[in-house]
Amino acid sequence: MINKLGASMNNKKITRYLETKSCERYTVLDTVLEKYIDQSLNKLFIKEYSFKIDIFPDMSNKGNYIEFRWICNNIASNILLLDDKIEYTVYNIEDGSKNDLLEENTILLSDYLSFEASIDRIYKEMINHSGFDSNYTGHIKRKRYHMLSNLCLIVSLIFSGVVSIYVIVTQTSLKMDFIWMFLFVILPIIGYVFFKHKSLK
Repeated sequence: MINKLGASMNNKKITRYLETKSCERYTVLDTVLEKYIDQSLNKLFIKEYSFKIDIFPDMSNKGNYIEFRWICNNIASNILLLDDKIEYTVYNIEDGSKNDLLEENTILLSDYLSFEASIDRIYKEMINHSGFDSNYTGHIKRKRYHMLSNLCLIVSLIFSGVVSIYVIVTQTSLKMDFIWMFLFVILPIIGYVFFKHKSLK
């Protein structure tokens, strides 16, 4: 996802761009960019099975566009919005080996309502996908693994920080039993690597 600083700079760039055009000259993309700026764009993606939507607008000399990565349970859609059309793919996120062989679909647009209707159309394709699982819990498991990996890292950092502060303040060396190092440094680091790997699967 875009970091906060990058998103802020991008927002200013989009705002400056939109200020150069009158509303009458807005393309579909311009209207959606405006929705992105006022933070109402995400509402279009609030659906029963919608889990996550990442939005990546880009402004450059080569042209403007918005990329979306939308996940509904175990089905994802990569969506590219250009000035007058949408290009998108729909695929099962559990079947990553076939993601490079996806057929790209195109929807031609004429106004903002077309974009909104297109999102509804893509959503229907996602939940009607042959691999769609209405009871999918993979995201919940990944989130738990992510939290556990962070917890392991925090334990290791806190312990190391406390020991470092003690040594600096008391100006004395600290001999530590291996068991303490294993429990509060080595084991948490192993746990972090393990759970991080599981959260990315």
